[in-house]
Amino acid sequence: MKNSWPELAIVLVEPKLNKNVGAVARAMKNFNIGRLLLISPGCDHLSDPARALSCGADDLLERAEVFTDLDTALADFKLVVGTTARLGKYC
Repeated sequence: MKNSWPELAIVLVEPKLNKNVGAVARAMKNFNIGRLLLISPGCDHLSDPARALSCGADDLLERAEVFTDLDTALADFKLVVGTTARLGKYC
């Protein structure tokens, strides 16, 4: 039986490259994480390049939830852990 993370979601804030969204969907599929939230995406997460890099995780791209702001996306979560490689308004 595969491990599952039903309460876990991956949130991408303002992703700019559709290929990156596809790669994240692929990693999520490998770990059986089924909920992808996109905040103000600057790319088309349903594009051919995104689908190509998702390597079979098209279903995650199709079910991705799109929000205009982070507060709305996280409103129902009890625990949020965030990481970034950039310094800026969220650090």
